[in-house]
Amino acid sequence: MAVVLAAAGCGLPGDPGLAFGVDSPWPQPSLLPPVTGPRLAVTNSGDDTLSFIDPESFEEIARIPIGRNPAELEGPHHLAASPDGRTLFVGISNTVPVNASGPHGNHGTGTADGYLVSVDALTGRQLDWVRVHRSPGDIRLEPGGRRIWQSHYDLVTIAEVLKQGQGNLSYDQFLAKMDSPLVITDARTMERVAELRICPAGHGISFDGARRRAVVTCGFSDQVALVDLDSFDVRRIFVAPDPGEPPVPRYEPYAVAVDPTGRIWVSATGRGRLGLRVLDPESGKEIPDLRIPTDGIPLFGSFLADGSRYYVVTQKPDRLLAIDPELGSVDSEIDLAPMGCLNAHAAVLSPDEASIWIVCEGDHLVQPGSIERLDRATLEPTGHVAVGLYPDDVIYVPHGEP
Repeated sequence: MAVVLAAAGCGLPGDPGLAFGVDSPWPQPSLLPPVTGPRLAVTNSGDDTLSFIDPESFEEIARIPIGRNPAELEGPHHLAASPDGRTLFVGISNTVPVNASGPHGNHGTGTADGYLVSVDALTGRQLDWVRVHRSPGDIRLEPGGRRIWQSHYDLVTIAEVLKQGQGNLSYDQFLAKMDSPLVITDARTMERVAELRICPAGHGISFDGARRRAVVTCGFSDQVALVDLDSFDVRRIFVAPDPGEPPVPRYEPYAVAVDPTGRIWVSATGRGRLGLRVLDPESGKEIPDLRIPTDGIPLFGSFLADGSRYYVVTQKPDRLLAIDPELGSVDSEIDLAPMGCLNAHAAVLSPDEASIWIVCEGDHLVQPGSIERLDRATLEPTGHVAVGLYPDDVIYVPHGEP
């Protein structure tokens, strides 16, 4: 590194100071061990860390901090990886997984804006921050990886609008004020591409690449929003023929997945209406024959590439359901508790579809969460690894060459 001392004195008038021959004169050391292959990355929302796991040995190889302020919990919530494995995109929700209020309230109730942060996947160093809105929810890369889609599970706006009252607004205008934003960001430049007000309490995001649309759950209007990937036009359809409305939804759709035929599988979490609701996006109607009630709260799941099975978890009780989508039936139901899983959150398939990774939240306060690995063919457990507090997402990170 070339360093030139321009003047003997320090701070003299006209003193240009030190000129460095490189852009970053004091490179920061890597927070991660040398990358020798693909890894799994996990957001631990209860202790502001990211865990990295070797998918072969199924051991945690690193746990690093994430966030802007080490003195406050900021709640990293969901993440995505660039196709080349060199960059991670993490949502900072500015909510904390305890009974809290104020700037860092509980999920959906924080009053401070959140962020989208890019992270160097090779070093773990944070690269760039983009301010978004309150309570960022899901974060996903669209097919091809060009843009990042980030929903907002904003319950505070709904409460504020209800407190203000309808006034002279029409009922439709009154409800529209409750809509949460969907922010779309360029993955290369981190510049905002679009911001759409889609529906109240947007959360789970899934993509239908063949039909060029995104699907986002609307937790407080019992709908899903269909968003055109090119025009950004939004169309909303109800998840059931008897929906509620803010602030009293009946079905509370939270997570969503799209099968290869384009049908939309919605995890309904409303009390007394737990289960999977399947929608035909063309007719905008539910398909009653495929409706699947569940004992527990259904959350996130994954389809096989050929659409022949859907794997989804439930909480209370913690189960993995293997579903035949054509029959609308549960083929297998696996008890996850004996594996050490508490509060199952998501089932994610490995790229080769040989394994299923289960995100287990733990007790949110003291007991760490875990990632469980099951053999996809036999549904037998093949690995368990403890991570940080309250993990809420796991992704596969390809081997990004330095």
